[in-house]
Amino acid sequence: MTRPQPMAQETADQVRGLGFEPVVMPLFAVESEALPAETLKRDFSARVVSSRNGADRLPLAGSVRQGDVEIVYAVGAGTAEAVALRGYRDVRVADGTGASLAELICRDVDAGRLSVSAAQPLHYLAGSPRKPDIEADLAAAGVPLVTSVVYRMREISYSTDYVNEVRNTAPCAVILLYSANAARRFTQLFAGKSVASAEFQPRLICISEDVARFLPAHWRGRTVSAGTPSATSMLESLASMR
Repeated sequence: MTRPQPMAQETADQVRGLGFEPVVMPLFAVESEALPAETLKRDFSARVVSSRNGADRLPLAGSVRQGDVEIVYAVGAGTAEAVALRGYRDVRVADGTGASLAELICRDVDAGRLSVSAAQPLHYLAGSPRKPDIEADLAAAGVPLVTSVVYRMREISYSTDYVNEVRNTAPCAVILLYSANAARRFTQLFAGKSVASAEFQPRLICISEDVARFLPAHWRGRTVSAGTPSATSMLESLASMR
């Protein structure tokens, strides 16, 4: 389990239910950033979240002031569930990718289902580091957007001795990778000469083909991408490996 906590433990419980024995080894820790005070006073047409971490840091619906934002755009179903837990009812759900999220927003703007202006832009609650796709696509479409970094992903350091211990004492049959950052970090830790070996031949499940591209070429033959970019689809891929 390479996800940050607490999601790593939640996923581990699901994996155990599928008959696998999970090994929890988060590659990143999530560090919260406070929303800038000015964003709590400004008028926004809608908020945008591209991860559960972003959704968890939304202001509670109605908690900021009268007339606060009611519309939230979520990248996928799992993120939308986290948005709903914050009390939002008008949650518009994309297909799990940044591109589909930007497309959904642009469709709603074009169809008149969302009114956006310089005075009332979108508010994107983002992490760092992140892919630039959403911001770039909306900028290209002329959709005003204000981005607030509400969390940062901090690499967790593991010594070579520890990585070798994990690999040798608990050989991994399948690795689940949920982001490009995780794919890059896992490669750094496990593809180096100090830990690589002929015995280390796990299968890898990536949340999307975009994530799989960050893995070494010699791992690609053992890599599958989820049918849809979601945690649920990844677990379905895992279940099929039994």
